[in-house]
Amino acid sequence: MGCRGLVLLCGRSFSGKSTVAGYLAAELGGELVSLDDLNAERGLWGGDGIPIEEWSRTMDLAHDRVAAVREALG
Repeated sequence: MGCRGLVLLCGRSFSGKSTVAGYLAAELGGELVSLDDLNAERGLWGGDGIPIEEWSRTMDLAHDRVAAVREALG
């Protein structure tokens, strides 16, 4: 059985996190859960300034997606 795990990336804005995450997901056959993508799905854009309450909701959604992926993997 292959190695399974969770990779979390954090860092400064425009430091390349999304680029590295996309590369890792493609190379390792992983699922990418992006806070920026979740915000975009919700009609939010970071350049407009996102209230802390909305970031909290985004984090809840990310947690739910990660949990669903982990459940699907067994």
